[in-house]
Amino acid sequence: MKFRAKTLTAIVLALATSVASVVSAPAAPISGIEKPTLKIGVGSKNGFFFLPALLADALGYYKDEGLNVEVIDLGSGGKALEALVGGSVDTICGAYDHVVQLRSKNVALQAYVLQSRLPDYAFGLVKSKAASYRSPADLKGMRFGVSSPGSGSDMFLKLYLAKHGIKASDVPTVAVGLGPTAVAAVRSGQIDGIANNDPVLGILEQSGDIVIIGDGRTDKGSTEVYGGPYPTAAMVSYQDFIKKNPKTVQALTNASIRALKWMSKATPEEIIKVMPPQFSQPDAEVTKKILANLQHTYSANGLFPDNSAQMAFDALGPYVPNIAAAKDHLDQTFTNDFVKAAGSAGN
Repeated sequence: MKFRAKTLTAIVLALATSVASVVSAPAAPISGIEKPTLKIGVGSKNGFFFLPALLADALGYYKDEGLNVEVIDLGSGGKALEALVGGSVDTICGAYDHVVQLRSKNVALQAYVLQSRLPDYAFGLVKSKAASYRSPADLKGMRFGVSSPGSGSDMFLKLYLAKHGIKASDVPTVAVGLGPTAVAAVRSGQIDGIANNDPVLGILEQSGDIVIIGDGRTDKGSTEVYGGPYPTAAMVSYQDFIKKNPKTVQALTNASIRALKWMSKATPEEIIKVMPPQFSQPDAEVTKKILANLQHTYSANGLFPDNSAQMAFDALGPYVPNIAAAKDHLDQTFTNDFVKAAGSAGN
């Protein structure tokens, strides 16, 4: 009986191990990839906004798909977008609403994987200013730090102001980046408030340096500003590049979907373990708390909701004068075709 029990246990363990390996194993690389060596632009290698793209690289998923990828840190989301438009990178992890905005300028970008169903944008006031804050009207005349002009966090702040009848010109902004320079700008008293992403926000929140006023990282906060969950981080390239390199884009999508699925079940500790050491600096415990707070903001399947383009179009309307020019091209700003193909292939 002992022998039979041990044998049965061994068989069960072997089957469990076999099933686990099948579930986690990548599909065979796509043959005939048009551009196996390519560059992906991100706004920060330490930014949680870009985490799915960074994890796909750290976990080796791009390599599994037959891709030789260089992930380039360009300092901000706006700079990453400039690099894509300028042709120095092939694709980016960037803000989806930038795609809609640039369609109004006849720049034909297209998103092909949704990575965040909620923004990780928020803004807050330094402690001294927060003490006397009573309503959005109090923001007039305050000087805010943003990662860069035109970045997603900058747009979030401007939209919040517009929702409360405040002109963007009444709240001057200055670029402070996405990393230590942003934290330093708050702590040195250079600015009255900051609109940014994590980890900057998480570091400043947990240390008590700022008090959050507007927060897109929750369903409630996103609905207040955008009218619902707002599709945010996405894999983006030129529509022409996507048409000419469908196998390349499919390989990128396959890797992205694997990363999103892995993230949906991973613990903060597991994520930190696979990322470069600098990702969890200066304090790993702060990083763990940020990851735990943000996990629900990431997409679990990479699919864009049908109303994504209209939602971005409506959000941009208050402060993008020529956004109406994008109206006839909204259906071209994203595609779910590659994500659906990845799902049917078992990725």
